Amino acid sequence: MRPVTLGIHSTTRRTFTIPTIAIAVSLLGIAGPARAQGGTGVLVGAVHDSANVTVSGARVDVPGTAVGVVTSADGSFRLVNIPAGSRTVVVHRLGFAPDSARVEIRAGGTAVHNFVLAPAAVNLANIVVRASPRMAETKAGALAVEQNAIHIVSALSTRSAARSRS
Repeated sequence: MRPVTLGIHSTTRRTFTIPTIAIAVSLLGIAGPARAQGGTGVLVGAVHDSANVTVSGARVDVPGTAVGVVTSADGSFRLVNIPAGSRTVVVHRLGFAPDSARVEIRAGGTAVHNFVLAPAAVNLANIVVRASPRMAETKAGALAVEQNAIHIVSALSTRSAARSRS
């Protein structure tokens, strides 16, 4: 075989034989598509509650990645571009306890996993209700304001107005 001289700089030269170059190029050709095919896979499934009713609007995520979706009206989901390997998948929905599962994702493959969420009570922050002075107004008070105002059209029927005056 005839040696081929390759050099990046004029002071650095390496000599390789044609078979060595051919092997290197073929290895890069094999490794390139394997990487391009990606080390990612797909996960499909559905989310139901304990009564087997579909749960729409549930958030399905793969922690540690940017992969996540919301379930459709029929409770189904499809996660794409999940890095290959054993992954934890977490499902959240208000009114249900979160659920998680370990799923094996194969590069170029599609895994199937369904989730069942159990109902859970949700503790909300305290709510304070306050009354306003306007809420204490009666029909009679509203009629008195209306009678003394200019350019107001009555919204009460004649019968309601007669009853509130008496």
